[in-house]
Amino acid sequence: QQQQQQQQQGSLELSGEPPAKRSPVDEAGGTDAAGGASAPKATSIISSMFGSTDVGAMASGSLLSPSAGSPKTGASTSGATTASVSGSSAKALTGSSGQSKRVTAEQIARSETQLKDWGVATMTCLMTALRCFQEGREVFKCERTISRILMLLSHDTKAQDIAKVFAELSDVLDPLVFKLWLPQLLTCLSRPEAPHVLNIISRLSKVSAQSTYVQLRATFLQVRQETTSAEANAKRLASVAAQAANASATPMAATAASAAGSSADGASTGISDAQAASAVGSAVASAVAGATTGAAAAAGGSTPSQQAPAQAQEQGLVAGQPSMPATAAAEQPAKRAKTDMPTDSVPSKPKLAQTYLMDTMSMLRNKQAMLVTQLEAMISEMSSKLVQSRLEEVAMTMQSLLELALKQFFQHFDQDPTSILTANASAPVRAHLRRMAGLFAETNGNPVSSELLHFKDDWVRDFSDPNMSLVNCIQLLRRWNHRLKHETDALPTSLSLEQLSRSLSSFSAAIIEVDVFGQHMDDYILQSSKVVKIDRFLPEVDVVSIHGMRIRRLKVRGRDGQVYPMMVHMSSARAARTEERFLLLFRLFNMMFDQKHEASKRGLQFHVPHVVPLSHNVRVIQDVDHHVSLADIYEKYCKEKDIASDEPMFLAFKARYQEAKQIAEGVPPTKDFKKTLYDQIRRQLVPSELLSRYMVETYPDFSALWTFRRHLTTHLAIHSLATYLLKLNKVSPSACRFLLTKAVIFPWDVSPFLDANGTQQNMDPVPFRLTPNYVKFISAQGITGPFASCVLSAAGALQDPNMHVNYILGAVFRDEMISWLAAHKEPFLTSAVDNELLMQKVTANVGTIRNRLKVFTGDSASTNLDHLIKSTTSSANLSEVLCIYEPWL
Repeated sequence: QQQQQQQQQGSLELSGEPPAKRSPVDEAGGTDAAGGASAPKATSIISSMFGSTDVGAMASGSLLSPSAGSPKTGASTSGATTASVSGSSAKALTGSSGQSKRVTAEQIARSETQLKDWGVATMTCLMTALRCFQEGREVFKCERTISRILMLLSHDTKAQDIAKVFAELSDVLDPLVFKLWLPQLLTCLSRPEAPHVLNIISRLSKVSAQSTYVQLRATFLQVRQETTSAEANAKRLASVAAQAANASATPMAATAASAAGSSADGASTGISDAQAASAVGSAVASAVAGATTGAAAAAGGSTPSQQAPAQAQEQGLVAGQPSMPATAAAEQPAKRAKTDMPTDSVPSKPKLAQTYLMDTMSMLRNKQAMLVTQLEAMISEMSSKLVQSRLEEVAMTMQSLLELALKQFFQHFDQDPTSILTANASAPVRAHLRRMAGLFAETNGNPVSSELLHFKDDWVRDFSDPNMSLVNCIQLLRRWNHRLKHETDALPTSLSLEQLSRSLSSFSAAIIEVDVFGQHMDDYILQSSKVVKIDRFLPEVDVVSIHGMRIRRLKVRGRDGQVYPMMVHMSSARAARTEERFLLLFRLFNMMFDQKHEASKRGLQFHVPHVVPLSHNVRVIQDVDHHVSLADIYEKYCKEKDIASDEPMFLAFKARYQEAKQIAEGVPPTKDFKKTLYDQIRRQLVPSELLSRYMVETYPDFSALWTFRRHLTTHLAIHSLATYLLKLNKVSPSACRFLLTKAVIFPWDVSPFLDANGTQQNMDPVPFRLTPNYVKFISAQGITGPFASCVLSAAGALQDPNMHVNYILGAVFRDEMISWLAAHKEPFLTSAVDNELLMQKVTANVGTIRNRLKVFTGDSASTNLDHLIKSTTSSANLSEVLCIYEPWL
């Protein structure tokens, strides 16, 4: 064929006739007599264009057969997801030596057209493969293919050619196959591909109304809050710019007057400049304080001042909705998508995303009026009645502020020990203290809460100084933390649901059947006979203390007779969505472990609880009755010994403060200061046998204890691997929770470390958490034996080329980077994130993860793992960890 093509091209050149225009597939491999494309040649062309390492995994004739309804495209490539279709095409025309050639406009246009055609062909092949996998009920292959499709949507051109193919071919797919990726699809509604993704979301809402509606509701509230914050920020910056412009005009007039001999006006000019600079500086400081407020909210949930706006938003969600006939409501999203289809590179506006979400919710409200009404009533009651009291919120916020101040103190000491003597409290801490001051003062005629009234005078006395030093702030926060903790510990641990919410206590399934929240996450094809309906709510509500928060645990009796505990948890929107994305990643990792023999025979599975967002800052988490953390075990030990649970932390604080004073006086720094202090804390305050003693008391039977230890070792191994690969937060001991009945680790506060550029970074000298109590309980033989073998087996499953872990990671980090860029880049909107910058961030993060994964390949895998374990358990390295993570425990 190649010789015939060359002869034909030569004859055309001699005759002067232009060659016939051919499709990219025909150019890649030609077509045979039956009209099928030559896949091997197409695969080689795609591999050379996009640099893919696993091209050809799906380029098989069975996936592109005419019976499957696929067009005559000859290749299915994964490379289009690793190279931007709309990126700089001139790079593809550079020589192999790296020296750029002279590129004409015609060559650039031809290259862009070729990349566009290959992107369209790739999307066609992926959608065809997804249809085949769906018919074969191959769940993991479906999820793997959807991750590649989501990545490909971010490589689209300005004309949205790839998204159009996705919209056309998604009509023949079962919408339930996208149910696990619904949060990612809802993120697409704020992106340029929104009109083409709306159809699959509308179809999914018709077959899975409840699970889709709660996600739509939470996304709508989050988008509205983001838009409102961005508009307020823009107005504030515009007013500051206007003030700066007016201030700059005054010095110009003063300068002209001084030229005529007015020296007094010249002096006023300098004052005006200083005032203008001060105004701009204060605006920037307030913007930074507002952006960093989420860090404190992520550490301790939402602040008390955030509840009223959140409840007002939720109440306004139902009120004022225009009613329309069912047929009109069903056609509204499709009509909106057609009329609002973007034609340029400008991302979809935030208002347009709200319109898409509102139209879909209106369609559900007209078709499932009874269900939506009952859901709104339940969600409103849970979000307003099953939350912390004002006193509990203040106590939680004080503990979060104490952790922030201690983190600032320890970081300043590591950088410059003497700086802690003169440092002031950070801007986020001062901002939160100012907001909390409003709780102790009458505002708009509203009196101070009775729970906080007797704290008013002491609060004003302690926190009236706006420029308090960091050391003084930490001491005051510790004293208030102890005082408020003593008050909250005296509160009841069980509440009556009838007193909290008459609506939930009187719920009857005879009016409308509501599914138990979260069960649709287990299987994307859930038979209607297996769906468990809510029968009633149990009359008692437990109060669970987790990391300074007092969370309400609601128990639901299902139609199957089982009890389903659910925690109503409040947190910042960004922290909640981040944790939900990585829980999705853990769920996909479980599917990979099931595919590999070495991982499945060891029972390697992450425990992934069901998490259902009720609003942007309130969610329901599947819970069990019996779970404990390392912090709970240590607090029990402290009560027996009559010592404060934060005594080790403040022993480190006082020792560092004294060391800084000595250095400031000219005394040389103490040699091995941190390691000596770390050993002293372990020797005097924190024994290494705490976890072992607790488990021996809990499991008197040795066989039960041995089973618990084996299961805990397995789960600790895969969580350690995930922490090392994804650079997850090492978390404090209060977040190191494990279930006593199943011996599995309960994931809590799962979030990655990201630097100022949005790239993962390791802020600790240890790759994962393997502290002395874990080592003592598992034993040295358990570390070198079961623990190491489980880590290597899990890493081997992720390294399998057939798993395509890079695309799954890319789809998850795509949403994470969109959220991160919207929070750190102006104009602070999801719709304004540039696709090219987005894919650069995603590629960089996925590349670093793949590089870390290579540590566990080859003959040196065991040696490398042994080195990681030694560095993790080393006292010298553990002493360098920030003390807020309590490495001695």
